[in-house]
Amino acid sequence: MKLVPEVGIDLGTANILVYRRGKGIVLNEPTVVAMSIQQKKVLAVGNEAREMIALGDGNMLFVGHDITERVALAERVEREHVRLRYAQEVSHVGSVEINLITGERWWSDEMYRLHGMEPQGAAPAYPEVWAQIHPDDREYAQQMTEEVLAGRTHEPFVFRLILPSGEIRHLLQHSRIEHDADGTAVRATRVASDVTMLQTAQADLDRERQRLQLAQHISSVGSGETNLLTGERWWSAQMYELFGLTP
Repeated sequence: MKLVPEVGIDLGTANILVYRRGKGIVLNEPTVVAMSIQQKKVLAVGNEAREMIALGDGNMLFVGHDITERVALAERVEREHVRLRYAQEVSHVGSVEINLITGERWWSDEMYRLHGMEPQGAAPAYPEVWAQIHPDDREYAQQMTEEVLAGRTHEPFVFRLILPSGEIRHLLQHSRIEHDADGTAVRATRVASDVTMLQTAQADLDRERQRLQLAQHISSVGSGETNLLTGERWWSAQMYELFGLTP
């Protein structure tokens, strides 16, 4: 014979709920008890007891939980989370929290988007992340992750991701380690920002400089620049050659 529960009871901090199969929630009242000090007996419970609070005098004792401050704190925390999600989305910055004791990881929504993924409940497994990293950057990125998991921070570094679409994305990653009162590393935070445009612009600038140097070498022409405000000067490599100097 199979027994099927007919009634479920939730003795919550703020409310008591009673659920009955086929009828849903049949009782939802606050966890409050009104007692008479003189008579030493319970006068009312639930909604009736809460209504008696306003009428209570010195002969009544009310037992319950005031969760107003707790609710307000939860609302403030949620608002801060909303602001953080918006700030990360606008600035293309994602974050990862790692519990160094349990190994549990949490990714922000923007971190998923930086990796070309849809936000989901659980952080992707490490092999899935490694597979996205450019082969030339993968070994170093793995070494930096091992440093973090060992409770050691690392210098900021840039690595490339190959997204499912084939797009190459450059991420700049920082890390921070938190310690408990005993000095044990307990939590790590890793922050990644999308610097693809910056890296692309730098690569374009480097190519233009190489072309300029090649053109000056072929034509035996040098160039120099002077900052009239600071007096700072810059010479091209060909200018040094024309004057018989070493760059």
